[in-house]
Amino acid sequence: GCNRKLRLSTFHHYTTARLYLKAFNAVSTVLPLATFASHHRRLPLLLAGALMLTLGACATAPTGTRSDAPGLAATSKTDSEPALPDVKLDSATLFQLMTADIAAQRGQPALAYATYMRLAEKIADPRLARRALEIALREQNLEPALESARIWAQLAPRDAQANQSLTVLLVARGLMEEARPRIEAKLKADREAWFNARRAGGPMPEDSPWEQAQRVLLRAPNKLDTYRMLVDLFADDSKEPGAQRILAAQAHFAGAHDLAVDHAKRLVRIDPSAGHTLLLAQYQQNLPDGAKQSQKTLESFLKTNPGSSEITTALARLYTLDQQWD
Repeated sequence: GCNRKLRLSTFHHYTTARLYLKAFNAVSTVLPLATFASHHRRLPLLLAGALMLTLGACATAPTGTRSDAPGLAATSKTDSEPALPDVKLDSATLFQLMTADIAAQRGQPALAYATYMRLAEKIADPRLARRALEIALREQNLEPALESARIWAQLAPRDAQANQSLTVLLVARGLMEEARPRIEAKLKADREAWFNARRAGGPMPEDSPWEQAQRVLLRAPNKLDTYRMLVDLFADDSKEPGAQRILAAQAHFAGAHDLAVDHAKRLVRIDPSAGHTLLLAQYQQNLPDGAKQSQKTLESFLKTNPGSSEITTALARLYTLDQQWD
């Protein structure tokens, strides 16, 4: 009855506490004595918490429920939450998990990372690879981060966050050709969702597919190569204002100001709004005779839209900078 459950649960928590002490002792051999002592003061809290969990389980457990050993339970597979392994949390695995956790807390990220990665590959649990990735990113170590992201995406192929993390890290490492198929697949899915929402007349996604593609490529080391890749990726969207706006911005980031102006002109031809005209005038100012080109663009817009306060204000500012008082 309840006494048997209490004995079993107490044994499990007692075993957990002993393993915690063993793991802590293993990690503490490379830590200062003061750090070891400060952490040991938390052990009574651990034991007290374990006892409270034990008594709570005894009081609330339904009749006939058997107290099994703790484990990493399997879950059903969905698009956002991949299936997790059905692994019994034996003493050896628990010890390694505790060692990794304590090492992460006590300033031993290399030990924590290596342990989480070893366990992730051993029991095929994507959560452990993700934890290793978090540790590597916190230490700003891109190579280990990329390795753990690969394992995470491999163990959870349908996890959007895992795939996005891997793509961003591939880009950051300059592995553009390896990242490209992933970027193309994501862009295809985002475009489909965008155009479906537009055809249905419903609420549009917060960010356009072209904005999302550019965001993934923000950490690419070569901005001009990034621009060229985006030109290829957006080849089917040459008449989309959102695509031209992103291409103009990326060309500007890459220092290709003439290309930025070309895309901004296409944008104005597709949608000759005041906002797009101002964007064109802004990019034109980076050209050798930019001030004159910007004034001409704004003056031309005002001839057909004399009531535009935005354009009038921008043009007045340009006249002032050029000291054209009349």
